[in-house]
Amino acid sequence: MNSSEWRALLEDEPDNELLRFSFAKALLDERAYALAASEFRRLVAATPDYVIAWAFLARALLESGDRDAAREAVEKGLPLALKFNHDVPIEELESVLEELNSEF
Repeated sequence: MNSSEWRALLEDEPDNELLRFSFAKALLDERAYALAASEFRRLVAATPDYVIAWAFLARALLESGDRDAAREAVEKGLPLALKFNHDVPIEELESVLEELNSEF
């Protein structure tokens, strides 16, 4: 599904975290990085231990050029990912961190 389709579903259930996550991920996949970041921020604000949302927030922020905010998202999300031993978010957050540390 594309972001327009997810947005339509989300309009009917604005508090549904799974729909919001799916909408945000579709935005990220469509390279609408700033919009994706905004949606992922809503998710982590509502559920601070939503580890995969932190990982994709960091990615969206990095891709949108907001390196400082991406680093902050990694700093908040990576300890949670390690605490809960979530492999996919760990890999994504470490990848973002590596990119942050390798670029000037």
